[in-house]
Amino acid sequence: MHGIVWTLLLAVAAVVGATALGGNDGLVTIFWMGWRLDLSLNLFLLALLLFVLAVYSMVRGLDSLFDLPERARKWRVAQRDRQAQAALREGLALYMAGRYTRAHKACQRAVAIQADTPELALDAEFTALAHMLSAGSLHRLQDRSKRDEHLQRAIDLALLTRKPRPTEEGARLLAAECALED
Repeated sequence: MHGIVWTLLLAVAAVVGATALGGNDGLVTIFWMGWRLDLSLNLFLLALLLFVLAVYSMVRGLDSLFDLPERARKWRVAQRDRQAQAALREGLALYMAGRYTRAHKACQRAVAIQADTPELALDAEFTALAHMLSAGSLHRLQDRSKRDEHLQRAIDLALLTRKPRPTEEGARLLAAECALED
């Protein structure tokens, strides 16, 4: 059915083209280096249209070719961002499941991925959340010195985030909860 519709449209275009271009009274003469070329006006306009389309396609193709490294870089950054987000989600799931050592390692993997990618290193809120989750895991494992380091990093990074500062408040509440339980 699809092929029949396209065949009918092509036939209609041929009939309309023959009707519109049938009266071919125009003539284009091109003189170049002692040569003379006579073309009908319709053929000249069709050739001119095809030439413009070919030049446009070539310019677009070259633009896409030169833009390829930037697109590849953006794709790599997006891949790294997805890996970091997945590691943080995994850390949260492991934390909720009570697997605190694995949760800490997953959060550290998320921080490492983000630190290795300069474009992602600017997201202080993500890093602060990862440090908070890591600190919570270390608190459950009773590793107070590392827990306090991660809490301090989370608070320092949370100060860099936008206002209002729910990340900073969360880090300070987690620090208070840890101090109360100690």
